[in-house]
Amino acid sequence: MIAAIGLLAATVVLGFAAPHWLGLLAAPHRHPRVALAAWLTSQALFVGAVAAVPLVLWVRPGDRWHLLPSSTLSCVSSLRQNGTVPWFLAVEATLWAVGLLLVGRIALVVSRGLLRHRRVTEEHASVLRLVGRRNSTDGDVFHVVGPGVAAYSIGGRSPAIVLGTGVMDLEPPAREAILAHERAHLRGRHHLLVAWADALSAAVPVVPLARVGATWVRVLVELSADRQAAASCGPSAVCAALERWHDEPRDSRPAAMSAAGFVEDRVVWLSGQCASRRGAQVLHYPLALTLSALPVLATVSVVVTALAAYCAMLGS
Repeated sequence: MIAAIGLLAATVVLGFAAPHWLGLLAAPHRHPRVALAAWLTSQALFVGAVAAVPLVLWVRPGDRWHLLPSSTLSCVSSLRQNGTVPWFLAVEATLWAVGLLLVGRIALVVSRGLLRHRRVTEEHASVLRLVGRRNSTDGDVFHVVGPGVAAYSIGGRSPAIVLGTGVMDLEPPAREAILAHERAHLRGRHHLLVAWADALSAAVPVVPLARVGATWVRVLVELSADRQAAASCGPSAVCAALERWHDEPRDSRPAAMSAAGFVEDRVVWLSGQCASRRGAQVLHYPLALTLSALPVLATVSVVVTALAAYCAMLGS
C-alpha cells in the first residue's frame, strides 16, 4: 500500500510537473537528443509507474521481500486487518481499479495508434513504389513530380525517402543536407517515436507529459535530424536548404512536412549550436535517463518514508 501510494505520487509528479523542467533541456548549446531521450524516457516511466500501482498492490513487495522495517510492516497489517483506519481498504480498492483501467486504456489506445501508423506507412510505401521513380544510385530514394521543394521520409519495414522535383534544382550541398536530414530520421526511427507520442497523447490527453510531449517530440526529432545533417554536411548547407524550403509558397508544402514549419527557429538553432565533444556524446542517454528517473526515485522515497513514519506514529 505504501509503495503504491509512492508510485501514484511519482506518476502525478511526472505527468504534471515534469514538462516544466523537461522543456528547459532544449537549448542550442545542448544536443537535441538529450531532451528527446528525456521526454521519451519520462513518458515510458510514467506508463511503467501507472502499471506498477496495481501490480504492487497485488504482489505486496513490502510483505513478501521485507523491503520496509518490520515495525512498519506490522503497522500496515494491523491497519488493514483491524480497521483502525476505516478508509484503508477503500483506498486500496480504488487504486487497484483506477490503475487497471488506466493501464488498459493506455495499452488499448497506444497499440491501436501504433498499428494504425504501421498500416498507413505500408500503404504509403506501396503507393510510392507505383508513382515514384527510384533513384538509380540510392535504392531507398524516390523522385516524385510536384511543385516546390518537397522532401520527406517514411519509416516501417521498407523505409524510403521522397524527393520532389524542386529538390533537384538545389545546390549539391543543400541537396545532400536534405538527404542527410531524412536519413537521420530513418536511422533514429523518428517516425515510430512520433507515433508513440501521438498515441500516448490520445490515450491520456489530460496529462501534460503526454499532451505537451507529443508536440515536443515532433519538434525535437526535427532538431535532432538537423543537428546530424549539420555534422555531416555543415550547418550552412542545412540552413540553405531550410531557407530555400521556407521561401516556397505554403500551398506547395507537403502535409508530411507540416511538423517542420518552425523554419526560422531551426535556422537560429543551427546558428547557435556548439559542437559536441565525442566524450560528451557518450553521456547523452545516461544524462537523459538520470534526469527522468531521479524525480521518480526522489518522490517515491519521500512519500514512502513519510507514510512509514506516519504509520509508525499511529502504531505507537
